[in-house]
Amino acid sequence: MQQAAWAIHKGYAQDGTDPALQQIAGTAVPVLENELTTGKSLTPSGLAGR
Repeated sequence: MQQAAWAIHKGYAQDGTDPALQQIAGTAVPVLENELTTGKSLTPSGLAGR
């Protein structure tokens, strides 16, 4: 789900038609990239203690 959101925001940040929405999308891209990176680093053994 986050990967799809990242792709949509990244695309709009680069090619969007509304400058205000481009800025919002561009701001969201690093946040989504961080979430994707964090999610990939989680392993089932890392979740066992939660």
